[in-house]
Parts: sequence; structure tokens; C-alpha cells
Amino acid sequence: MSTNDEIARIDRAGRPGSAQNPKAATAVDRAVGDRIRQARKECGLTQMTLGDAVGLTFQQIQKYEKGVNRVAASTLHDIAIQVGKPIPWFFQDFETIAGAEPHSEMNPTYSECLTLLRDLKHSEDLSVVLGMLRVMAANSGKAST
Repeated sequence: MSTNDEIARIDRAGRPGSAQNPKAATAVDRAVGDRIRQARKECGLTQMTLGDAVGLTFQQIQKYEKGVNRVAASTLHDIAIQVGKPIPWFFQDFETIAGAEPHSEMNPTYSECLTLLRDLKHSEDLSVVLGMLRVMAANSGKAST
């Protein structure tokens, strides 16, 4: 098989960014779909029940879960509300999916810390929180300057 034949075969397969299908689902889309399925099952919902709750068919939920179709931000928001998960939960392992080194030393409460910090974004006491974080980072040997 020639190089041109191989390129054409890959493009016909719907590779993300290909001329044939620039909006094709990616590994991240499939991982988000896996998380949707996990959250739905944890809540004891069927694809039909979740679909009805967010105004979609069960077939569309199925396509999201399999990573065949990409999930729009507004749809992911609606799904997150129905399954009781924060949006960042669906992307927890994003760095690993994208090919970066996994965070093997990441504390399981990391996501909760980020959520709490986001909740404090309008707080007048952020300087106190920042000071505490700097002290903690310095004590762990990972201080940034």
C-alpha cells in the first residue's frame, strides 16, 4: 500500500482534523462519554431516563457514551446536573488522555480543593488562602516562585 493510499484510508476513517470530518470525536470525547456512562449508572438511570431528563433520545446518549458524537458544553452541563457531578469530574483524567504524564502523586481530594477554590473566587479573604497555600507548598518542597 502506498503512502497516499494510507493517508486516504486514514482520512476516510474520520480522523480528527481530517478533510473528511474535522469535527470527528477524539480520545477526550470518548473519555467524557465513559464518564457520562459511569455517572449515569451510579445514579441508576437508564439511557432513556437520562435522555428524557435532558431532552435527548436514548440513541443520542448512547452515541455520547460510546464517544461517537461530541457533547456540546450546554448538554454536558445538563447531564452533569442530572447525575449530580461537577463539570470538572468529567475531565478528571484529561492530562492522561491527552498524552501527558499522569499525576501519580495527585491526592484524591485535588478536585474538591479546586472546586472550593473556585467557590472562593469572589471572597475578600483570598490573600489569606494564598498565603496558606504558599506555606503548604513550601513545606512540601514544591513551592513556585
